[in-house]
Amino acid sequence: MFCYARQSPVLEQPVMSNERLRRLKHLAGLFAVAVVVGTLPSSQVAAQSPQQEVRQPTNTAVRCTRLGQTREVAGRTQDCIRKGGRNIWVTRPSTKSGTGNQTTSSSTTTTIASTQQIVVWMNDGKGGWMTNGKPPPCPTIDWRLPIDDLGLVTAVMDPGQVRGGNYKGHGGFHMTTSDVVVRSPLDGYIVGAAAYLERQMNNPNSPAEIQYIMDIQHPCGFMVRFDHLKELSPEIAKALASLKVREDTQGAMLNPPVPVTRGQVIATKIGHLEYSINRSFDFGAYDVRAVQPNRRTRDQLLAFGPDGQLGMYAICWFDLFGSANASVLRNLPRPSTEAAQGSDICR
Repeated sequence: MFCYARQSPVLEQPVMSNERLRRLKHLAGLFAVAVVVGTLPSSQVAAQSPQQEVRQPTNTAVRCTRLGQTREVAGRTQDCIRKGGRNIWVTRPSTKSGTGNQTTSSSTTTTIASTQQIVVWMNDGKGGWMTNGKPPPCPTIDWRLPIDDLGLVTAVMDPGQVRGGNYKGHGGFHMTTSDVVVRSPLDGYIVGAAAYLERQMNNPNSPAEIQYIMDIQHPCGFMVRFDHLKELSPEIAKALASLKVREDTQGAMLNPPVPVTRGQVIATKIGHLEYSINRSFDFGAYDVRAVQPNRRTRDQLLAFGPDGQLGMYAICWFDLFGSANASVLRNLPRPSTEAAQGSDICR
């Protein structure tokens, strides 16, 4: 068990409590013995080789309607961009995986082998991360947006900034509607999750709403965290049916972890609808293999406690989804003056 620490009911970063984290070293040993190998479905983690890319249809001249939309054509990601005075679909020329300001690329295809142990990364409570086994090398990951249509986004929260007096390695999306399809940006495993009740701040008599938070990891060391998911997809809800809905944010390490594929629907509704109308959810991306570039020093981040510890590994997810989407995300409004202060990790 571990605890996502609750700070504020709106777009706050959940983190593990120090008391629970001290037990993770023991859990690491248990995982090495007890985690049953799961098999990702047959989708590929890395890009096609250049020879394969030439043969894939791109349909780049086909018109699209909303800037920032994405779609899949013959296994390739296309973005809706403005070009030549019209909106058209353009196939991404290459795929890269982001680690702060550095990127790596490869022309090989990599899948997670069905015979290997599922490697799980766990926060050690001291600013570092430990695993239950030897992690595989990171492949080229074809990241996809967690939502289908950037035209539904009214504002974004930057990853890597101080909000509400706490350090936020994650950002978030403010949407025009709560009915939002949320997808996994990469192949991996749901390794931890929590279902908790949340009420209006300073109003214990307000209606309680169920919120879901989850961590999806690729065994090599990439992780994304979602929070303020209101309704899970039927498949994910079934897989997480054993989660107990709690008054606090104590979560569970999943044994075995739940496999998910890039683009798989994980939720169909976000935010709050009962005690307030808040059409937003948190999204953060992390490379926990090493401390990532940040304008703040390690000591400055550690001074923020568990929030800062996780923030040391945050990466600028604006840059994971192709240059066209990065441009749209960077130019969207911010929901508050505090949120408009800029990011420590998005240059």
